[in-house]
Amino acid sequence: MTVTVTTDPDGRLVVISPHHPEWAAAVRTLGGRSDGRRLTRTFEAHDEDAVRQALIAVYGTDGSPDETVTVQVHAARWANQQEAFGLGRRIAHRPHRDDPVRLGDGVHILTGAFPRQGGTPTAPTLGSPFDPITAVLEIRDVPARHPGLTQDWWTAPGGTAHRDALAQERARLTARIAEIDTTLDDTPHDLTPAGTPGAEQRGNPVAYLHDRTARPHHR
Repeated sequence: MTVTVTTDPDGRLVVISPHHPEWAAAVRTLGGRSDGRRLTRTFEAHDEDAVRQALIAVYGTDGSPDETVTVQVHAARWANQQEAFGLGRRIAHRPHRDDPVRLGDGVHILTGAFPRQGGTPTAPTLGSPFDPITAVLEIRDVPARHPGLTQDWWTAPGGTAHRDALAQERARLTARIAEIDTTLDDTPHDLTPAGTPGAEQRGNPVAYLHDRTARPHHR
């Protein structure tokens, strides 16, 4: 993720930064203008302080050299959204329901995965109620002074994100096993009518097949 702030020959401030909805809102508030180039905005020179403050609030940097950190996060928090934004960048998005999830710059899957599809044709989502997100993401080169780092769902490498993801997956699997046990308890053990060949071998498919192959075939 790169943010640059320069001055054009007319003395106006020129900002180039990644797409982010919060920055788009700040640009409108500050009266920024697009010069026709994607992701480039210009501002009046006397607004420089306000522009730099807005950049730090959104991206954690105003383009000055910054110390960076790496953090982890469980992607399930954005399961019902088509795209995830955080720490000044687009972390992940699914263009269409059946498309794989695409990760933003500096974002990597540490463990787990996203479901193969999510949402509906008109409203794609990162997650699916039938196939929960298990992905834990690692986000690199985050400016250390980004104000969003105070939110407790970001953890340092070796933190709790991975462990929390495994705990959630275990809980999901445990619940599914309980459902299967209940279904099995409520299902009769033998639905084969009495007198049907092989009924006496209920529960022993090998013996049943042997019995079937041992019987003579009449035409």
